[in-house]
Amino acid sequence: MRVFPLHTTRFLHHLTAHWIPPNERGKFVSAYLGSSIGAALTYPICGVINDILGWEYVYYITGAIVILWFIIWMCIVYDTPAQHPRISPQEKHYIETCLGQSVTKKKFPVPWRKILTSVPVHMNVIQQIGGVWSLFTLLTQAPTYFRFIHGWNNKMTGVLSGLPHLLRFLFSLGFGIFADRLLKRKTLSQTNVRKLASAFCTLVQGIFVLGLAFSGYNSAAAIFNLAMATMVHGAVTAGPLASLVELSPNFAGVLQGISGMLSSIPSFISPVLVGIYTNNNQTPEQWTKVFLITAALLFIPGVLNLFCGDSELQPWNDPSEYNLVKSNNNKKPKTKSKLKPNSINDDSS
Repeated sequence: MRVFPLHTTRFLHHLTAHWIPPNERGKFVSAYLGSSIGAALTYPICGVINDILGWEYVYYITGAIVILWFIIWMCIVYDTPAQHPRISPQEKHYIETCLGQSVTKKKFPVPWRKILTSVPVHMNVIQQIGGVWSLFTLLTQAPTYFRFIHGWNNKMTGVLSGLPHLLRFLFSLGFGIFADRLLKRKTLSQTNVRKLASAFCTLVQGIFVLGLAFSGYNSAAAIFNLAMATMVHGAVTAGPLASLVELSPNFAGVLQGISGMLSSIPSFISPVLVGIYTNNNQTPEQWTKVFLITAALLFIPGVLNLFCGDSELQPWNDPSEYNLVKSNNNKKPKTKSKLKPNSINDDSS
C-alpha cells in the first residue's frame, strides 16, 4: 500500500511514525511548515509572473509545479523502510531499531473509544485549535488591521503577509533541532520536551498577541509583536504535532485527522468574530478585543497542557498488547478468589 497525499499533515504523520526515530522528530516535523516557505515565496513570485506573463500563467506554472511534485512523490516515497526498494540495509536497521515495537506490521481496528476519551489527545487537539485560531486571526485579518489602523497600502501589507511565514518556518526548524538535542542528551523527558515546545506556541505566543492588542497606533510595536507571535508558533511542530505521533505511532494519521478536522473550525469562525467587532467600526479599541480573545484561546490550552499533557506511548497504540494486559489483569482476582476460601478454612481449623 502506498500513502497518497490526500491530506498533508495526516499522511505526513503516518510517514513520521514509520520513518523517523523519536529523537529526530522535532527537526523532521518542521518540514510540515514547508507551506510557510511556499506562502512566503508565492506572494512576490506570483506578482512578478503576473506582471510579465499575465495572471493566467500564475495558475499554469503553479499547476505544473504541483504535477511535477506528485510524480516525484510517487517515485521516491514509500510507507515504511521495509517497503523501500533502494534503502540501505544499515539505514533500514537503524530506523527499525530506533522505532522498536511502537509501530507494528499488523492491521488493527481503530480504538475509537480510547482515542476519543484520551486526555493527552484532548490536550493536543485544543492546543492546535488555539494555534489555528491565532494564525488565521494574525495572518488573514492582520492586513485589514494594518490598512485601517496604521494606514498601510496593499504593497506594504503584501510584504507583511510573507515575512511572518518565513520567520515561522525558521523558528520551527531551529526549535526542532534544539528539542531533538534535549531528547538525545536526556536533559528532559519526552513529555517535558513537548510541553516546553507547546509553551512557546501557546503561552509565549499569547504574550506577543497581548502586546499586539495594546500597541495602539504604534506601527513598529504592532509589526514586532505580530512577527514574533507568528514566529514562535513554529514550535508547534516540536510540540503538539510531534506529540500526536508519539502517543500512538500506529494511529498517528487517525489522530491528526481528528485534530485537523476540529482545528479547521476556527478558520471560518475567526473571520466572523472579527467582522462582528470591527465592521464599520475600525478602531484600535475594537481590534484590542479581537486580539484579547485570541490571547485567551492560547493561554487556556497552554496552561491546561502544563498540568494534563502527556507525550508517552499510550497502551491502546497496540490493541493486541492492550487486550492481553487487560485480560491478564482480569484473571488475577479470580486466582485470589479461589485461594481465599482455602486460607480461611485453614485458619479456622
